[in-house]
Amino acid sequence: MTWIVASRVSVFTLFGIVLNAVAFFLDRHAVLAYLVLSTGAMPGARAGGAGAVIVLFVMAYSFVVDNPVFFGIALLFCVVFPLLHFLVGKKYGISAALAYAARNKQAALVGYIVERILMAAARHPQWQQWLSEGGVAHALDRFLPPYLRRLDNMPWLLRTAVKRLLGKFDFATELVRSLRASGIDRLDPERISDAAAKLFETHISAKMFAPSWRAFWVLTVVNVLFAALVRIGAQLLS
Repeated sequence: MTWIVASRVSVFTLFGIVLNAVAFFLDRHAVLAYLVLSTGAMPGARAGGAGAVIVLFVMAYSFVVDNPVFFGIALLFCVVFPLLHFLVGKKYGISAALAYAARNKQAALVGYIVERILMAAARHPQWQQWLSEGGVAHALDRFLPPYLRRLDNMPWLLRTAVKRLLGKFDFATELVRSLRASGIDRLDPERISDAAAKLFETHISAKMFAPSWRAFWVLTVVNVLFAALVRIGAQLLS
């Protein structure tokens, strides 16, 4: 799953960087047309030491303020659009990974999630106390809600995917209810995994996560239209 997400994110991000690099190169003369220097000479510009540093900062600030359109366009080409392509790729990659897991690797994914839960629970200072007070269902009822908000013992890409997956139903409540209904009181990883697997079979399907190209095409069209508008605007201003 991590490979699926990472590969899609990389491809989408690289596409965004290349698209905007090409657009910026083709529009370079148009972009420079928006650059109008209006900062004049400043007293102390030839001074040495701290005075020169301060003057350089003031000049740089004045340069940015006097050319907001130029810097806005450069920021969109160099940062905003590539970042949006990254985010679209992340969303697409997570959907593709979850659809694949729900279709082919659901049992393995459930086993991994339960394993991570129990590993994190074993390190919790109150875990043994909760077990002794009311059994595994009671302990998980106390432990799961804060843990599922963080998933801090999973890789960040997989963490995002699992959060989206578990957001499809109230996993914590349903798992605790299932364990109590089955009479599972002792810490038995295999039986807990079986109970979780049944919940996934009931609530999760590959159709829920079918990846869509809509956001990619909308973003690409907007990106290209922006590049065209920059050139047209520069021609109108000239």
